[in-house]
Amino acid sequence: MAVYSKKRKVIKALVSIGSIGMVSAGVAAGIYTTRSKIGFNVKLDAFERNSTPKLNTDDVIIKDANNSNTDVNLVRKPDPEKDVITKLLFKDSKTGELKFKAQVISKKDEDKKIDPTTYIPSGWEIDVEKQKTDKPTVNLGQENEYWIKEEDPSENTVIQIIFNDEVYRSDSFKKGTRSLENLASYLPDGFEYVDPNYKIIEGKTNRFLIKKVKVVTVLNFINEQGHTVYRTTITRDKGDNTPIDWKSEIPTGFKTKENPDTIKIKPDEENNIVVVPTSKLPERPQEDPTPPKTLDEDRREDNRREVNTPTPPPSITRPAEIPKPRSNAPEDQPPTASPGVNVYPDSYVKDFYETSLTPTNPKPLTGKAKEDVRAEVNKYNKILEINNRNDFNRLKNDLIKTFNPSDPVIFDRFFENAVFGQPNGLTTLKNLIRDIQNNWEDFANKGMVPVIWFWQHYPTYNNGGTVWDYANKKDNAVLNHYIEENEHRYFSSSSEYKRNPGQVLDNDYFGWSKVDASDTFDGLTKIADREKIDGNGDRLDDGIRVYEYKPDADNTTVPDKNTRKYIAKLDATNKKGYKKFLDFIKANPRITGVIIENMGLIDKKQDFSEILSQLPTQIKSATLFFETNDTSSLVGLKDKYLDDIQIVTKGNNLDEAWGIDPIAFRHTKNVSFDYNVNKSPEYPSNSTPRASSIVFDTIRPAKKDTFSEIQEGFTLAYTTRKTWRIFNGSMGDGSWMSRIDLSLHPELRSLKGLDLNDKVFNRLTLANGSNVFEVDGNTLDQQQWKRLIVKGPQKAELKFVSPVPVNTLYIKGLAKDLPYGYNEQLYGLFEAGKKVFKTVYVDNEAMRDAIQSTQAASVHNITVQVKPDNFNPSKPAEIQGPQFI
Repeated sequence: MAVYSKKRKVIKALVSIGSIGMVSAGVAAGIYTTRSKIGFNVKLDAFERNSTPKLNTDDVIIKDANNSNTDVNLVRKPDPEKDVITKLLFKDSKTGELKFKAQVISKKDEDKKIDPTTYIPSGWEIDVEKQKTDKPTVNLGQENEYWIKEEDPSENTVIQIIFNDEVYRSDSFKKGTRSLENLASYLPDGFEYVDPNYKIIEGKTNRFLIKKVKVVTVLNFINEQGHTVYRTTITRDKGDNTPIDWKSEIPTGFKTKENPDTIKIKPDEENNIVVVPTSKLPERPQEDPTPPKTLDEDRREDNRREVNTPTPPPSITRPAEIPKPRSNAPEDQPPTASPGVNVYPDSYVKDFYETSLTPTNPKPLTGKAKEDVRAEVNKYNKILEINNRNDFNRLKNDLIKTFNPSDPVIFDRFFENAVFGQPNGLTTLKNLIRDIQNNWEDFANKGMVPVIWFWQHYPTYNNGGTVWDYANKKDNAVLNHYIEENEHRYFSSSSEYKRNPGQVLDNDYFGWSKVDASDTFDGLTKIADREKIDGNGDRLDDGIRVYEYKPDADNTTVPDKNTRKYIAKLDATNKKGYKKFLDFIKANPRITGVIIENMGLIDKKQDFSEILSQLPTQIKSATLFFETNDTSSLVGLKDKYLDDIQIVTKGNNLDEAWGIDPIAFRHTKNVSFDYNVNKSPEYPSNSTPRASSIVFDTIRPAKKDTFSEIQEGFTLAYTTRKTWRIFNGSMGDGSWMSRIDLSLHPELRSLKGLDLNDKVFNRLTLANGSNVFEVDGNTLDQQQWKRLIVKGPQKAELKFVSPVPVNTLYIKGLAKDLPYGYNEQLYGLFEAGKKVFKTVYVDNEAMRDAIQSTQAASVHNITVQVKPDNFNPSKPAEIQGPQFI
């Protein structure tokens, strides 16, 4: 996917890998593994690696007791013949006392750019009034004096990461919203802080120097005009001299301008690689009706042009125009706040990995356990002697004696179909065996053993790569996590497996048995009468069932084996049952859970929120089968105190149209999750019915939500319950829902006021009432457009639900009122809206100049225009309910 920065530690739960590479459920559902690929490289996070430029070790900072930005590790002795020494002296503007000093060494032939503000220690700033400028310059080779003053306390704490004389990364947060101890979260990959004792000073600007500890190679793919098309980095340990596979990073739709074989990539440096779009078919030239001229005719015409060319008039030097005095009108004033840092997504976007897995500490295999693995691996030497079918037939009896397969027919079928019947099948099999032989001892030292699936589980065949499992199941963090999740279910067990599609479909659970107990409840159609027809020709069946669940004898999570749980199930397509379901469960307090199937199957607009909101207090479990992407009825559960909820479907559970409103789970203890794949080439629509938990990649607040409930829902999804699988999106553990849909709330015009917990998103959908989308420039810093800046070639998208196509962006307000850091907000807005906005309007020339001069406008080729005199953005469509923003 991702698409955007989602860093995941990949711990695979292998369920079964078929010969065509599709995931299926089978007997191996309990193997949780690490996989090593054969014959190709898998780059799991190539799109999200950190971008880090090369360290400039020419910079030398003189150590000062008061200067927290001192790196004694970078000091080297200057060479007077080759170096230029530049000194920076920082004086207290109140006392005149020299507070800090720094020295920078550069090459004599280097036009070095130095930003003196990056050398100011935390808590201090340039005294603009005394310095007469907020952007002081540096004279190379001289002493430079700067007046500084202590910062006034602020509501905002600013973190500036300094590298190579530049602000490499910047972030800010309001007091009390973040921990002051988590300084490591601001550190780019491959770097460490110059001073390990740096501390964050709340309410101040904190400047922290970093230095590189790894080799970082930057690949900057640029077009012929010099603009970046795609930028990525490769970080590796020092001493790793393996060739860099840079060609695989060439952006889709482009090729290198030069022959790629002639391009030399320099490790630990920034490499600019010119790329051009892949060639299109040449267009046929238009025919020119003018007949070609003879050579003599062409020469005569040239001579005629030379003779008849008039003498150019003398040039006249005109006096320069006297500049007009600057207007003092508010609309003519330039910005008073800095646009902030430039944005380079690979380094700007943080990496997140917030796993819910508890790490383990596996012990190496020793003694007999290790020798048993060695003996098992050595058995497969015999297969390496096979080069063709004749060899197999010759060695077949020895192979059967060695491996003693449980079914010799399957053994033959495996070699016939998977080995000799597939291109390179024998080569793949041998490569797998050699991989096991070469690596088994390394994995044994990690407490792991090879899981060999050849004929043993055919037609399941792990030809995609070697599978390694933990010898001791308790060392498997994924397995432990599954056990813990099953223990938290309403129907608890200590099973190490997720439920399979059949169990989900039939509402069966590990460690529990169920029977249809409907006949023991009054008011329901008797089991024997369900297929009978009434006088109107309709079935008597009311579509309601009651199941009695009891714990199995070996279910250790339920000490009392006399426990009984009664669950009422409703078929939502049955009108008779739909009408009486609520009254029935209210009249039977023994019923503690509900199942509603086929929600939206016949009527896609069928509203279940009323039923859900009226569930009696004895109901502790709810399983809801949605057959339409509209899950807004879940809002009916927002005031219900439930122990467990399951949101499932028999349709495509991976459809990106699914959206969820987290406020539904505000009082819920647990949301169970059973991942399966319902629809795929392996499972066509006419195959055996399957059911699975729905994978939600979009957060979509319901229309009935108040703004405070929307805020609470975002906090649930991205902060307080971020480890719940239902909120982890399509990427699973450690990730999050990467799409936001606010289109049911036209009053919401941005992400202002929403708790996003520093996450980034690859899609934002808003409602709009006209072709013009209006943004308030004065509050850009609150609107969180920067959360739409993602890593990699797949950028975020801004989409609109509107009666007419949106094509114009109108940024209203005055340049002088632009907030600090408006560049990064505009960067996110321009990047996400690049397929939407054809025109960008502002109110006046000062605003145009301010926005046009930003890096955001330059990178995205934005042309900012002053709105025409007759410009009047049409009123948005009628907004229902209160306006929150």
